[in-house]
Amino acid sequence: MNQDTQMHDEPRPHRGERGFTIIELLIVMGISLFGLAGLMSVYGSASSANQGMGHSAEAIDVCEQSMENFRSMSVPGFEAIADYGAISAAGFGPVPYHLGDAVGRNGVIFARQVSAIEIAGNSGLVRIKVDVLWTDDGNDPAAANPADVHSVSLEMIRNRTGAL
Repeated sequence: MNQDTQMHDEPRPHRGERGFTIIELLIVMGISLFGLAGLMSVYGSASSANQGMGHSAEAIDVCEQSMENFRSMSVPGFEAIADYGAISAAGFGPVPYHLGDAVGRNGVIFARQVSAIEIAGNSGLVRIKVDVLWTDDGNDPAAANPADVHSVSLEMIRNRTGAL
């Protein structure tokens, strides 16, 4: 036997043992791409949820800092701020916070508003409320569509005659 005959006499692989065809590879790649697109969608949703939670946490910090500023003042000191004036049974607000809006880490504008009212039936107590507003896109909440504006609020009740 010569060498050429010997090569042709080797057993051929059975059908199904030859490997993948181009069609099979294309189908597998298509299914894989479809799965990856789904994973990217989940990643995008999780990323935006994380960003929203970050904005919320930052807004709570801004609100707490603003409230601490008022807590350190007496009520007459609070009423002496020109933007606010005397607190009565009719109250005032919401009016812009006297120190202005806060800008967050990613340039998000946190608009702060204050309102105050005398507690009904007790002229010695006042309720002071701070609202912090923001939008997901970081723009000024005053100019945004109200449906896109988020807010967080804190309130405290203060004695008119003394400090805490």
